[in-house]
Amino acid sequence: MKNKTQFIFGFSLVVFAIGLIMASIIIVAVSDKLSILNAKTATISVINTSNQPLSLIDKVGQVTDPAMIWNFFLTKESVPSFINQLKKIGSQVGGEVSVLYFDINRNPSTHWGNLLTLIIKLEGDWRVIKYMHKVIETLPYHSRLTRLSLKQPDLATGVDRWTSEITLNMILK
Repeated sequence: MKNKTQFIFGFSLVVFAIGLIMASIIIVAVSDKLSILNAKTATISVINTSNQPLSLIDKVGQVTDPAMIWNFFLTKESVPSFINQLKKIGSQVGGEVSVLYFDINRNPSTHWGNLLTLIIKLEGDWRVIKYMHKVIETLPYHSRLTRLSLKQPDLATGVDRWTSEITLNMILK
């Protein structure tokens, strides 16, 4: 009887130890998933709390003073801060924005002002690329998106890293 009791006690102790180990593994896995979820939630809150830009038509429609129309054109001096702002927005949502090409020429279509041509490279997961496309398409400036290319990630690597190149023309005042 004593051996049977010792066996049951030993067996119960082993089962308890296995249960304790499994509970520890589950707690670690849940905390890892929770930290990933918190990081994604923080990224989503950055996207949701950032100002959603209105389209140019919506913005122009709100102008009551004709002199305010000039606010929809960048100046040569404001181009660097505009580019830095795009880079900042890209990094806030977990992506990367870089300028591959930059040129300012006389505007051939209107013969006034200058034409800024930018080739912008976007890198990030699909959500970042989609968000940055929306930001660029709804810029509150007189602009035209003339080329867009997408390169999907290499699925063999398992890394969700999309690449997009956008050619953007903007009239400068």
